[in-house]
Amino acid sequence: MKLNFDLNNEQRNSLWEHLIAKLEAWYGNTSSFRVTPNLSTEEILHYIHQQPIGIPVEAEKALDFVIEGLQKYAVHTPNPMYYGLYHPQANFPSIG
Repeated sequence: MKLNFDLNNEQRNSLWEHLIAKLEAWYGNTSSFRVTPNLSTEEILHYIHQQPIGIPVEAEKALDFVIEGLQKYAVHTPNPMYYGLYHPQANFPSIG
């Protein structure tokens, strides 16, 4: 069976709208996230392995999985409590 990984016009538009809503929710709510997460290699690997490789998943669910992982495990430079020197704060035009 040949898999088609391309999306049609309607699916792409829907995915873009979903992504924009997620980015807006993240950008408007960065103060609620920890600036720097408590990182654990085991915890991150456990999270990654929740989505087995080679098993098809809907594009929206895959996008949500990645966004959730970034919210949990990334440094959130737009957070008002971030005073870092090495990670510049993002502004809205740089996100897209």
